[in-house]
Amino acid sequence: MIVSFSSQKGGSGKTSSTMLAATYINYYFDKKICVVDVDIQKSLFNKRKDELAYIQLAAEKNNGELLPQMKEAKMLKKLDDEGKSLFPIFAYSFQDDNVIEKILDLEKQFDIVFIDFPGTLDFNEISFILLILDYIFIPFYAEEKNFKSAFDFEKVLKGIKNSQTDSPNSSRLKNYFSYFFKYNENTRKQEWDFLELMFEKRGINKLNNSIYENIKLEMDISTINIVSGVPSAKSPLLFVEEIMSHLFPNEYKK
Repeated sequence: MIVSFSSQKGGSGKTSSTMLAATYINYYFDKKICVVDVDIQKSLFNKRKDELAYIQLAAEKNNGELLPQMKEAKMLKKLDDEGKSLFPIFAYSFQDDNVIEKILDLEKQFDIVFIDFPGTLDFNEISFILLILDYIFIPFYAEEKNFKSAFDFEKVLKGIKNSQTDSPNSSRLKNYFSYFFKYNENTRKQEWDFLELMFEKRGINKLNNSIYENIKLEMDISTINIVSGVPSAKSPLLFVEEIMSHLFPNEYKK
């Protein structure tokens, strides 16, 4: 299964959402996953690289071992105890002639392959990757430039879905969903309400759970650790659980 958090605008929350989903699924769910970073800046791939460098440095300062109280040490121990490991992150170029082939090969090895796209999707090469995605989740933020771009992207996906009527093999897209990113019910209420209304008018599926605006989440987001200190009602786990209920409806209920 190939999945992506996608939009046409940079800074919309795609990479952060991918990190959260992959880390939480790896931690809480019995699924083998990987991430493919086709962003030019390779921000997700480099994030993992930096985190591993930090772990190595911390171990070197402690005679080759991590301090048990370190978050990273606890996470790695839990994964090891359950026979798991960190999910791999592959850095591919979307201009690579074999990128589609490489992604499809990974699908044979993993239950979920997450694709982290470039900030903008104005590349012909990207359109071919869109056609092999099974599910797409579109982040919406209550800022006009962001949600206008996200609505434009939703139109593209609707066109892809509609084309399946006449050409069933034109794409693999099973469904797509919108969700609120950096949601704060106390600010920009008019904009959030407007988005809800537009989703209803346009018949856009929306997740019940959101990724909430939270300073702790922004500071601690990681490819290794889950985020601690977030109120349970706003935990990213609820968001990820709902995603899993759509990806694997027979295994996980909403």
